[in-house]
Amino acid sequence: MRHKTLLVLFAAVLPLDGGAAHARAAAAESTPAVALESTMVPRVRGGEVREVGLAGSLAETLKQVGSRERGPLWFAWEVAATPSLGNSCCFDDKFRGCACRLEAKNQSWGSQDKRPGSGRELVLARWSNGAVERVRGFSSTCELDTGGLLLVHLTGVQPADSVALLEDLARRPSEKRHGDSEPLAVLAYHAGRAADEALHRLAGADRSIDDRDQPLFWIGQARGEDGARFLAGVAHDDPSPEIRQKAIFSLSQNDGPSAIPAIIDVAKTDHDPDVRSQALFWLAQSGAEQAPKVILARLDEDPSLEVRKQAVFAITQLKDHQSVPLLMRIAREPRDREIRQQALFWLGQSTDPRAIDFFAKILGQ
Repeated sequence: MRHKTLLVLFAAVLPLDGGAAHARAAAAESTPAVALESTMVPRVRGGEVREVGLAGSLAETLKQVGSRERGPLWFAWEVAATPSLGNSCCFDDKFRGCACRLEAKNQSWGSQDKRPGSGRELVLARWSNGAVERVRGFSSTCELDTGGLLLVHLTGVQPADSVALLEDLARRPSEKRHGDSEPLAVLAYHAGRAADEALHRLAGADRSIDDRDQPLFWIGQARGEDGARFLAGVAHDDPSPEIRQKAIFSLSQNDGPSAIPAIIDVAKTDHDPDVRSQALFWLAQSGAEQAPKVILARLDEDPSLEVRKQAVFAITQLKDHQSVPLLMRIAREPRDREIRQQALFWLGQSTDPRAIDFFAKILGQ
């Protein structure tokens, strides 16, 4: 079973300048449905909300409005969201739904159910000292707590401007220094080709391995089948084994129909034993129906002893009702001594009654 992890995000100071031309050009060709604007005013607990129409570009409007206000404030605007955003809102320390505290340094957020949500993402940008200091993104129906700060609700924002702003923020050196992935997370849930292409650029082979890590992660989390196809290409063709392994993990988190077949293909064909081993591990973790059969086949066919050992470990990551019988079968069969030892070792770590009975019968012989 795949799990989307609730995330704890931290603030980073992100200077603002012009948008990315690539994103604007791509969004200009996007479908009209992506550009539709909601008129819903954000739900804010205790704080002033002011509505302002866009004047020029998004970046220009932020600067104009931000320069007129004393002290920090939050901007908010809406864009069409990917289905993966669902009903993502905030939780308290007991994982109960609550208002999203924008001034909190960390707060868990995510979606705990399968409700589709509003189909809109509410983008929030904290403005302070002439710059965007932080960005966050939630379902547009979430209740907000601005900590008493003014919230300026912008109308007329085009997806192209939003994508361009977030891509620029994601590229800032300060974003890397603070280890913050908020701009990428918010960008990843923007619907449309412009966001796809921006994320592909951020994960591109011309960037460093460290810079590609988080874009690959968010493509897996949020981009559905389009993301799965992109990640499959990276997992199959990228020259870096480390990047191929990162792409495999992201595929294991993706719900697109081609994600699991792509992992299986890598497990069978990649020339690097470590990459094949990782593919088997994440295949087992995914809970895919075909995982046991594929892993057993690699146990028989992979030329690397280390991969075959890792295949045994991958079996331990299956559900108990699958893993224990398979480990007992491997331990009984006439295989490499080391493979059988691996199976016996992992059976010995299990508290499953079947494993205990298995050892009792062996010792009683």
